[in-house]
Amino acid sequence: MTKPEGARADILIVDDIAENLEFLSAQLSAQGYYTRPVHSGKLALMAARASPPDIVLLDILMPEMDGYEVCQAFKSDGQLCDIPVIFISGLNETIDKVRAFQVGAVDFLTKPFQPEEMLARINTHLTLYWQRRELEQQRELKASFISMATHEFRTPLAVIKSTVDILLKYSDKLSEERRVEKLNVINQEVETLDQLIGEVLSFNRVDVGRVEFHLEETNMKVFCDGLVERLSELSETQSLIYTVEDDLDAAYVDVYLLNHILSNLLSNAFKYSSSGNPVYFHVSQDKENVIFKVADEGIGIPPDEQKYLFSPFYRASNASPFGGTGLGLAIVKQYVDRHGGSVHFESTVNVGTTFTVEIPRNNQR
Repeated sequence: MTKPEGARADILIVDDIAENLEFLSAQLSAQGYYTRPVHSGKLALMAARASPPDIVLLDILMPEMDGYEVCQAFKSDGQLCDIPVIFISGLNETIDKVRAFQVGAVDFLTKPFQPEEMLARINTHLTLYWQRRELEQQRELKASFISMATHEFRTPLAVIKSTVDILLKYSDKLSEERRVEKLNVINQEVETLDQLIGEVLSFNRVDVGRVEFHLEETNMKVFCDGLVERLSELSETQSLIYTVEDDLDAAYVDVYLLNHILSNLLSNAFKYSSSGNPVYFHVSQDKENVIFKVADEGIGIPPDEQKYLFSPFYRASNASPFGGTGLGLAIVKQYVDRHGGSVHFESTVNVGTTFTVEIPRNNQR
């Protein structure tokens, strides 16, 4: 079983006495925690490995495998070693407490104890645990960014360098047509670099909360007509099929952010579609929202990877030939959230993907 949505935390309670399990579980469940009571160390390890908890409350005096052994097993398991363990025991000698900390416990509660004290200590250690996890995730994101930047920025730079070398060495031997061709290659790669830098800077602004947000009443049909006019030449081999409701109402939006949202989705639709396949852009409205649909007949997204699609730096396994930072959709999600809207998608591998963005029309955020 996994923690229900909305539960404050997943707490594994380990004690061989049924009355203790019932008391602790009742106390914690009443505070909104999801509890998993088990009556032996072996069951605790099995339950934790199947679904790691957020914290463990652990008795010491248990048959077969005592609490010290259980804690040591947690700390020697790479999947479980960071989970905080609090001992709750009738033992109150200093030597017992010292041993508990030596095997990796973060705290020790001596029975009998006040429930308020237990809750305070649990909350403290949960907060510290979640803060450590957040810092680790930030370190992983930073490492992913460095890895991505090294690869993605080097590719266009290598193309530019090799093309410039050819022009410098053989300029007098190249025809005018070939020189123009090489200059176009450089220009395209510079545009790629500019896009990469723009995505990184946009994500950084979102990440540190410095995204400016200016709502203005906007004629949605005029806005979308202009967007399509600018983007219709993204591909020479694909057409953009654009449909819009004629009586589309005005909406309060941030024009810059909405332009970024739709430009990214439409650019991706062209990018991940096969040559000759059209891209579809439909704009409509309901009582509360402007609704934008961007659909393609492209490579699609593998089902088991779809839940990660809006994660920073994530790129689907079948998208690797196309290049990119993995930041585009993360930025889209942040900009949609900034409007108080929603974005979702449907996708089938080798059939296509449809993104739907809903933005409130009378947004006064």
